[in-house]
Amino acid sequence: MTNAAFLLVPFAIALAAVSCDGHDLPIVTGNFSVLWIQHSPIGAYPDPAFSGEPVPPAENWAAYHALGVKAYEDYVAWGAVEREPGKWDWSRQLEVAEKQRAGGLEYDPYLWIHNPPLWMRQGKLPHEPGTPDHFTMMKCLEHGEQTYTLSIWDPATLDWFERFYRQMHHALGLLIGRTYVGLVGPFGEGNYPLPVFDWLNIGHCHEGYWCGDPYALKAFQASCKKRYKRLDRLNHSWGTKFEAWNEVGFPAEIKDGKILRAEERVDPKARRRWLDFVQWYHQSIIDFAVEVTRVASKYFPVERLKMKPGGSAGGVNPIAWGTYCPGYARSVGNLKLGDTEDKVRLQPADCHGKPFGDRWYGTAYRFYGVPFSTEPAGGLDRRSFLRRVFMDACNGATEMFSYELDKHMADAIKWIHLYRGQPSITDVAIYCPTTWYWLNGDIWPAIHTADWLRDITDFEVADELLIKDGYLKKSNTRVLVWLMGPVVEREVLERIIEWVHAGGILVASVPEPPMDVEGRSDLGIYLFGSAHDQFRTLGKGLVVWRRSEPKPGDEGLRDLVYAAIYHPEKMKPGLRGAAEVDGKEDGVWTAVFNDILLLYNTSEEPKDVERTWKGQTITRHVGAGSLVEVKIE
Repeated sequence: MTNAAFLLVPFAIALAAVSCDGHDLPIVTGNFSVLWIQHSPIGAYPDPAFSGEPVPPAENWAAYHALGVKAYEDYVAWGAVEREPGKWDWSRQLEVAEKQRAGGLEYDPYLWIHNPPLWMRQGKLPHEPGTPDHFTMMKCLEHGEQTYTLSIWDPATLDWFERFYRQMHHALGLLIGRTYVGLVGPFGEGNYPLPVFDWLNIGHCHEGYWCGDPYALKAFQASCKKRYKRLDRLNHSWGTKFEAWNEVGFPAEIKDGKILRAEERVDPKARRRWLDFVQWYHQSIIDFAVEVTRVASKYFPVERLKMKPGGSAGGVNPIAWGTYCPGYARSVGNLKLGDTEDKVRLQPADCHGKPFGDRWYGTAYRFYGVPFSTEPAGGLDRRSFLRRVFMDACNGATEMFSYELDKHMADAIKWIHLYRGQPSITDVAIYCPTTWYWLNGDIWPAIHTADWLRDITDFEVADELLIKDGYLKKSNTRVLVWLMGPVVEREVLERIIEWVHAGGILVASVPEPPMDVEGRSDLGIYLFGSAHDQFRTLGKGLVVWRRSEPKPGDEGLRDLVYAAIYHPEKMKPGLRGAAEVDGKEDGVWTAVFNDILLLYNTSEEPKDVERTWKGQTITRHVGAGSLVEVKIE
């Protein structure tokens, strides 16, 4: 998306009332040079006669800076700056950088390295010392056809990426404010190839599994060997009869084009084989992102690097996309680069103010200590933008990205002070059924129900990865709401049981106790009890089980969640409840911080609300779709 036409008209006059006198705010927009890339040799509309988007003068960029905007990102594609092997042309980027910097902005190039130049697609290579002697494109398992994206499993790809960073550093160097870790999905994000055809010529592409090149298969076999050590152990776990490691292959259902749904995976051994594949597939792209970060950090310090791990689609992305946000958070959070404690800033997409989806990544970023910006990928009206601001504040975001500042600049400046890295206070979490998601289960009923429950309580989202890493104890989680998860990794069940024994409160709305991946039901039955036990004491804790599928509007479920959060002592003496800040199904979301209380009205009608926090009774009128901040003395 680009605001190129908008850039040609200085708009500071129109928004003079919200000017911040040129003080930088953590607000970033973009993207410039989209048309230039689209009409380049690798673009979707290649045109040798295209003269390029005109670069606005410094005073136009200064209009943004006067409003507090920090940067207006500039698209830079490898195939557009090296149109012939070894012949680099950075003249456009130099012009954009000089004019943006003269206007007070920093110059932030947004990189598209993953789709290589036309000459490489034609089999040509530059004759340079140290340059790789080959390349490998990604290939789909479904058809055996390649797309114009470099393989993340071929080690040469990192060398090609480093060559680009080295050249960019030589050409632009200190002119660059921040830049991105280049990944391989659409828009340089942390997805696998997807059918986005209107930006670049990407060749054969579809949603699917892009591990059909020989390097990918070898990497998968090596991963299996590292995990199982012996082939007989793998065969026992998968129910296979491979006689050598080089016979180990990907699940046949992919090539057959018949990906099973989770409920169809009744054979525990087949379940384990699929999970081993999907977890490897997701972790592969994360590991690649880490290695590209190491490469980029040779030329740009980590505090000047950002990464787009992909989005959440308002909940969770389809498993084939590979966008496992908690995995990115964990790997980036654990990444150590030199002597600095700084971390790469992550910028997820699809930040539309959806409680489950936004909290799915936001909880992981908080837990693993990763700074982050948010990006809604466009398309928000005013009330949706304010909902996004509310959820960003709850998550503890520290920077706002928006493609639509022409629509939202006044609200962005008004509310940017909420982007201070302090998440809202809550000890409630929604369990994310990650295993079921990886098995290709439909977890949207749980997501929609969680979004509906946001009206009575704030919450984080406890992905299974976080639970295995000790989230429930380390985050002082008091109530965990389980809305789905028929099949769960055994370690996750063990962690939850341990947490309940220590005093945790589990509220579940599922028809049957869960089983582990291998089909054992002992831990699920121990945790949930019999069908007749709605309230079950387990150690110092409590399990509240409602034997039904979750769905929005279920008053019985709402009442149980309310009671468990605010009045658990009525179900088990000695348990403590939370201060009843909200608890009202009135369409107004509430978030509390040490010094403020936030209210967002999701309804179509204005509301007069009453909330109590820190001994103060607060009454406010909240307009439909409005956001209200209350200072706490």
